[in-house]
Amino acid sequence: MKPVPKKKLGFITKEVFHNNVVKRSTSVCYYDCTNYFFECEHEDDAYIDPVTGEIFRELRKYGPSKEHRPTPIVQMGLFMDGNGIPISMCINPGSQNEQLSAVPLEHKITKMFGSDIFFYCADGGLGSYPIREYNSMGERAYIVTQSVKKLSDASRILDISANRYKIEDCFRVLKTNFEARPAYVSEHNHIIGHFITCYTALLVYRLLEAKLEQTGHHFTIDQIIDTLKAMNVMNFQDTYYAAAYDCGEVCTALNAAFGLGLDRKYYEPKALNKKLKNILK
Repeated sequence: MKPVPKKKLGFITKEVFHNNVVKRSTSVCYYDCTNYFFECEHEDDAYIDPVTGEIFRELRKYGPSKEHRPTPIVQMGLFMDGNGIPISMCINPGSQNEQLSAVPLEHKITKMFGSDIFFYCADGGLGSYPIREYNSMGERAYIVTQSVKKLSDASRILDISANRYKIEDCFRVLKTNFEARPAYVSEHNHIIGHFITCYTALLVYRLLEAKLEQTGHHFTIDQIIDTLKAMNVMNFQDTYYAAAYDCGEVCTALNAAFGLGLDRKYYEPKALNKKLKNILK
């Protein structure tokens, strides 16, 4: 896995946010934290730069594990839009108080949006006074469990709060389908690289899901992942490629939603390479 310096994390999440295939709903931004355990027995010591003397905090630290594991953990903070699609994330030491992660990441996403007008929605554990104060500025507002600021429409409040389950589902997908934990990397930049890979996979899946639902199709994550994994082709002496997969219901829906044209049995190398370049733009 390619290592990713932490200072590049914000740049990467910003770039993938602005390259979307569906319109984003950012009038309400949901925030939550989770943590991931590592298969190691000891937490990492702080790193001191031998030249400058700077102290860098390492990530694998003992803390309150969400899964009650006794091993070191790393913390992830995640912002999600109203459609359940990730907006941005941050990675912090497992020993850090979760409440300290919200405002710095929120400050970054307001720059991404080019606007600071939205509702912040989180559970009570992420509704400390500094967070509420930050979300009382300007035209922003917050909904923290039963606490409400600048909102009088009860049905609107309930509708917003009802979507909080989607961020828990994001964490479930990361931990199960994309195997974000346990993590087996140890170096700081490799840890960042591991989680940005998992985050990007989650984002791509949510965008696929949203695009399919726009065309009236709904599939489970297992159906989508199994279909994508099976989409292999066989190279016949560089003269043509033959599809080694059947174009089932999910494949047909993906072709219709994105205009992929990947429902044929045979492909010329030049034509297939052109399709792949268009997909990867």
